[in-house]
Amino acid sequence: MAPSSTHTEITTIVENEEDYPKLVAPQAAPRKYDIVYFNLLTFGYAHLITLYGMYLAWTTATWKTLIFNHIIFMLAAVGVTAGAHRLWTHRAYKAKMPLQIILMVMNTLAFQNTAIHWVREHRMHHR
Repeated sequence: MAPSSTHTEITTIVENEEDYPKLVAPQAAPRKYDIVYFNLLTFGYAHLITLYGMYLAWTTATWKTLIFNHIIFMLAAVGVTAGAHRLWTHRAYKAKMPLQIILMVMNTLAFQNTAIHWVREHRMHHR
């Protein structure tokens, strides 16, 4: 067991904390919000088409179409997460040119602007 003499040292440290001035976080300027009308229209249209696609999936689509849709969805998800996000935004790993081209094509399947714009906006998000 440790000697009990350190108890007085801890008490002294706690009492001296009151001597320090209270730190106040710097206040940020009011945030300016910009409405990107192109993205507003694009994503609004995508949501409307998604509702229509879900209607078709439940009423007239074949299982082959649903499997194809799922494959495209997975490719787009990998393109965004492994390509635009991990590779180019955070530079988490290095990839040779053929893999970069494949990831860029997969990223375009997600219709989330170009990879360059996606990376720029996501880097600004982390600042």
